[in-house]
Amino acid sequence: MIELHQTQYPGTENKPKRAIFVGLDFGTAYTKVVIAGASDSFAIKLRPELSGIDTYLQPGVLTISNNGVYQLTSGREQDSYVDNLKLALIQQPDSSSARINAAVFLACVLQKARKRFMEEQTGIFGNYHLVWHLNIGLPAANYEDEALKNAFHRIAELGWMLSALDRPLTTKDEGFLKGILQPPQSATDPVLDTARDRFIHTERVGILPEVQAVTVSYAASRSRQNCLHLLVDVGAGTLDINLFGLVDLGTEHRYVCHAAKVLPLGAVYLAQHRLKQFKERGLIINTSDADQFSTLASLPTRGELSRQFNIAEDDIECMDGFFLNQVGTNICDTINDVRRKYGNKVFPFFNRPLPTFLGGGGAEDPAYIGRVKKVSKDTTTKTQKGLAINKLPMPERLQMPGLSANHFHRLAVAYGLTHDIVNLGDFINLGNGSVEYEIQAPSYRENFIAKELT
Repeated sequence: MIELHQTQYPGTENKPKRAIFVGLDFGTAYTKVVIAGASDSFAIKLRPELSGIDTYLQPGVLTISNNGVYQLTSGREQDSYVDNLKLALIQQPDSSSARINAAVFLACVLQKARKRFMEEQTGIFGNYHLVWHLNIGLPAANYEDEALKNAFHRIAELGWMLSALDRPLTTKDEGFLKGILQPPQSATDPVLDTARDRFIHTERVGILPEVQAVTVSYAASRSRQNCLHLLVDVGAGTLDINLFGLVDLGTEHRYVCHAAKVLPLGAVYLAQHRLKQFKERGLIINTSDADQFSTLASLPTRGELSRQFNIAEDDIECMDGFFLNQVGTNICDTINDVRRKYGNKVFPFFNRPLPTFLGGGGAEDPAYIGRVKKVSKDTTTKTQKGLAINKLPMPERLQMPGLSANHFHRLAVAYGLTHDIVNLGDFINLGNGSVEYEIQAPSYRENFIAKELT
């Protein structure tokens, strides 16, 4: 039995070393983890009591038990909890409470993920001394914010440190936690001294742009093209829009990010918009009806709402109009802004559609799919050919039992984060200035609109 604080198998101090990469997708509403060795990657079931994709999704809620112990949960059944962990850190990276809450949450996630990985993969890794690496993603729109990037790096490092302690963390540890928010060399608390051999070296903690992580499998695939791409990642809380170019420089490649937006237009906000619309029409009559619009469970589709509330799907589509117009407008504005700024340097092939990927939980929602397809129609002119919408290719090395390839987009960021940063290529965020690189004419034999999106 592996204990939560363990980072090594017993008796492996002098065994051959093996690098292990933890890709932790710290999401607004859900956190996902993939752990990789040299040849295989393993999606981690953070909630094994559930089924399907839900078993891999950990709600971003830090609960506090009756005796003050911090812990994870499958929902919000406890009276005391803290949520909005990632957003709070992004909005106030210097806040000690935001940092502590995020670090304690990450510690709990890391304990659960590491224990499950080590127990399930003993046959493969049990005779090695594990050299742990930890990578966490950051929205591309925030990636040039050095203070925020440093805050995420410190919280990731601190989360690992706390995960290596051999006792649970409680509300009584507030003073201790505030004391170790400083860099590790100034953290001299005796509680840490007993666990220092299990800490991770600061150089093995990495922060990567999420757009780079989510497209790793595509960039390494045969369908990769050196041209401009659009990524629309629909999370529970946020909508991420990224226009980036993939560039092949021979021995290395680059991600050139021309535009990035992070907007509060994710699936939960769409659900809240629908709840308001339903209430105004007198369709919500009790608390249980309203709960399904705001819980962290899978949010209902138009079809499911239509059957439950006996209302036509076309009427729900009309209710969605104002909200989804914001989604479409922001995508179109991003494309048009880059076109105006760079012109033919990044849009040289007017007779070709723009390769587009849908990611995140909302990638399966017909409302978001329909809006992106409308953007494709709206951007089809004499000089533009709309969007070539496709799903991210699933890598063969990723093991995610119980799921099909259609679920990969939910784990794509976590998978991408399992790669060694030095092998991912350069990420260039273009705020201003020019762009100089060769864009090849795309081959669309494998990049027409995916069947499931038609």
